[in-house]
Amino acid sequence: MPVSQQTYIIKAQAKSAIFEYIEVFYCKSNGLLIHLSLVRA
Repeated sequence: MPVSQQTYIIKAQAKSAIFEYIEVFYCKSNGLLIHLSLVRA
């Protein structure tokens, strides 16, 4: 496997991992906001 292709794969994996982390964090913080608004109501 050429080095450039390997680098591309590693970058792609890193990107997907970062996006997954952001998505999970976003969902958690959103859920927390919804929970807080329900508690206040």
